[in-house]
Amino acid sequence: MKPTLTLLAVLLTTTSASAFTVRSQKTGATANVAASAGPKFQAYINDLEDHGAVVRFMGGYRKGRGSLRHLHPWGLALDVCQLSRGRVDRRCHLPGPTLAADIAERHGLFEGGQWCHSDYGHVQAKFTAAACGVARRQRQRQPVVEAAYHAPNF
Repeated sequence: MKPTLTLLAVLLTTTSASAFTVRSQKTGATANVAASAGPKFQAYINDLEDHGAVVRFMGGYRKGRGSLRHLHPWGLALDVCQLSRGRVDRRCHLPGPTLAADIAERHGLFEGGQWCHSDYGHVQAKFTAAACGVARRQRQRQPVVEAAYHAPNF
Protein backbone atom coordinates (compact mmCIF):
# COMPACT_ATOMS: atom_id res chain seq x y z
CA MET A 1 0.00 0.00 0.00
CA LYS A 2 1.31 3.48 -0.85
CA PRO A 3 2.33 5.71 2.13
CA THR A 4 -0.32 8.31 1.22
CA LEU A 5 -3.03 5.67 1.17
CA THR A 6 -1.84 4.33 4.51
CA LEU A 7 -1.99 7.82 6.02
CA LEU A 8 -5.49 8.35 4.63
CA ALA A 9 -6.55 4.97 6.02
CA VAL A 10 -5.30 5.99 9.47
CA LEU A 11 -7.19 9.28 9.26
CA LEU A 12 -10.39 7.62 8.17
CA THR A 13 -10.26 4.87 10.77
CA THR A 14 -9.54 7.28 13.62
CA THR A 15 -12.26 9.70 12.56
CA SER A 16 -15.55 8.65 14.02
CA ALA A 17 -18.74 9.02 12.01
CA SER A 18 -20.45 10.37 15.12
CA ALA A 19 -20.25 14.05 15.92
CA PHE A 20 -19.19 15.90 19.05
CA THR A 21 -20.64 19.35 19.70
CA VAL A 22 -18.06 21.91 20.83
CA ARG A 23 -19.77 24.67 22.86
CA SER A 24 -18.61 28.09 24.03
CA GLN A 25 -19.25 28.45 27.75
CA LYS A 26 -19.54 32.23 27.37
CA THR A 27 -21.79 32.62 24.32
CA GLY A 28 -23.29 29.20 23.65
CA ALA A 29 -21.86 29.18 20.09
CA THR A 30 -21.50 25.62 18.80
CA ALA A 31 -19.80 23.59 16.08
CA ASN A 32 -19.84 19.89 15.30
CA VAL A 33 -16.57 18.02 14.92
CA ALA A 34 -15.52 14.36 14.86
CA ALA A 35 -16.13 12.61 18.17
CA SER A 36 -12.51 11.39 18.17
CA ALA A 37 -11.20 15.00 18.25
CA GLY A 38 -14.07 16.64 20.13
CA PRO A 39 -12.57 16.68 23.64
CA LYS A 40 -9.37 18.33 22.34
CA PHE A 41 -11.34 21.04 20.52
CA GLN A 42 -13.54 21.62 23.58
CA ALA A 43 -10.49 21.98 25.84
CA TYR A 44 -8.97 24.41 23.32
CA ILE A 45 -12.13 26.59 23.27
CA ASN A 46 -12.31 26.54 27.08
CA ASP A 47 -8.66 27.58 27.29
CA LEU A 48 -9.16 30.40 24.74
CA GLU A 49 -12.06 31.69 26.81
CA ASP A 50 -9.96 31.48 29.98
CA HIS A 51 -7.53 33.81 28.17
CA GLY A 52 -10.30 36.38 27.54
CA ALA A 53 -11.68 35.24 24.18
CA VAL A 54 -15.40 35.58 23.45
CA VAL A 55 -16.15 32.84 20.89
CA ARG A 56 -19.11 34.30 18.99
CA PHE A 57 -19.14 31.71 16.21
CA MET A 58 -17.18 28.72 14.94
CA GLY A 59 -17.35 26.11 12.21
CA GLY A 60 -16.40 22.46 12.25
CA TYR A 61 -17.73 19.89 9.79
CA ARG A 62 -17.98 21.24 6.26
CA LYS A 63 -19.27 19.54 3.13
CA GLY A 64 -16.68 18.54 0.61
CA ARG A 65 -14.05 16.02 -0.08
CA GLY A 66 -11.67 15.29 2.77
CA SER A 67 -7.93 15.15 2.16
CA LEU A 68 -4.72 15.83 4.02
CA ARG A 69 -5.16 19.51 3.08
CA HIS A 70 -8.89 19.64 3.82
CA LEU A 71 -9.78 18.21 7.22
CA HIS A 72 -13.15 19.96 7.75
CA PRO A 73 -15.14 17.26 5.87
CA TRP A 74 -13.76 14.71 8.35
CA GLY A 75 -14.52 16.91 11.38
CA LEU A 76 -10.83 17.28 12.23
CA ALA A 77 -10.67 21.07 11.83
CA LEU A 78 -12.36 23.98 13.58
CA ASP A 79 -12.55 27.64 12.52
CA VAL A 80 -12.92 30.01 15.46
CA CYS A 81 -14.37 33.48 14.76
CA GLN A 82 -12.98 33.41 11.20
CA LEU A 83 -14.31 35.96 8.73
CA SER A 84 -12.05 34.62 5.97
CA ARG A 85 -8.72 32.81 5.78
CA GLY A 86 -6.47 34.26 8.47
CA ARG A 87 -8.94 37.06 9.42
CA VAL A 88 -10.84 36.81 12.69
CA ASP A 89 -13.63 38.94 14.13
CA ARG A 90 -12.05 41.48 16.51
CA ARG A 91 -15.07 41.29 18.80
CA CYS A 92 -13.97 37.75 19.71
CA HIS A 93 -10.80 39.03 21.40
CA LEU A 94 -8.82 35.95 20.41
CA PRO A 95 -5.24 35.82 21.70
CA GLY A 96 -2.58 36.57 19.09
CA PRO A 97 -1.35 33.85 16.75
CA THR A 98 1.64 32.91 18.91
CA LEU A 99 -0.38 32.42 22.09
CA ALA A 100 -3.19 30.71 20.16
CA ALA A 101 -0.60 28.29 18.75
CA ASP A 102 0.77 27.59 22.23
CA ILE A 103 -2.73 26.91 23.54
CA ALA A 104 -3.51 24.63 20.60
CA GLU A 105 -0.28 22.70 21.10
CA ARG A 106 -1.15 22.12 24.78
CA HIS A 107 -4.22 20.23 23.58
CA GLY A 108 -2.53 18.26 20.80
CA LEU A 109 -3.80 20.58 18.05
CA PHE A 110 -2.17 22.78 15.42
CA GLU A 111 -3.12 26.45 14.89
CA GLY A 112 -3.14 27.58 11.25
CA GLY A 113 -1.61 30.96 12.07
CA GLN A 114 1.76 29.19 12.05
CA TRP A 115 1.64 28.40 8.33
CA CYS A 116 3.45 30.71 5.89
CA HIS A 117 0.06 31.45 4.30
CA SER A 118 -1.51 32.17 7.70
CA ASP A 119 -4.88 30.68 8.54
CA TYR A 120 -5.16 32.30 11.97
CA GLY A 121 -8.37 31.17 13.64
CA HIS A 122 -8.18 27.69 12.12
CA VAL A 123 -7.13 24.82 14.37
CA GLN A 124 -6.84 21.16 13.43
CA ALA A 125 -6.13 17.73 14.81
CA LYS A 126 -3.96 14.99 13.38
CA PHE A 127 -1.40 15.67 10.67
CA THR A 128 -0.25 19.03 9.36
CA ALA A 129 2.43 20.76 7.36
CA ALA A 130 5.27 22.25 9.36
CA ALA A 131 4.96 25.75 10.75
CA CYS A 132 6.31 28.50 8.51
CA GLY A 133 10.07 28.34 8.19
CA VAL A 134 10.52 25.15 10.24
CA ALA A 135 11.27 22.85 7.31
CA ARG A 136 13.52 25.47 5.71
CA ARG A 137 15.50 25.98 8.95
CA GLN A 138 15.85 22.22 9.42
CA ARG A 139 17.20 21.81 5.87
CA GLN A 140 19.67 24.65 6.38
CA ARG A 141 20.88 23.29 9.72
CA GLN A 142 21.15 19.67 8.69
CA PRO A 143 24.38 19.99 6.61
CA VAL A 144 26.00 21.90 9.47
CA VAL A 145 25.10 19.16 11.95
CA GLU A 146 26.34 16.46 9.58
CA ALA A 147 29.56 18.37 8.89
CA ALA A 148 30.20 18.78 12.62
CA TYR A 149 30.41 15.02 13.12
CA HIS A 150 33.28 13.15 11.56
CA ALA A 151 34.03 9.55 12.41
CA PRO A 152 37.63 9.17 13.51
CA ASN A 153 39.97 7.54 11.00
CA PHE A 154 41.96 4.75 12.66
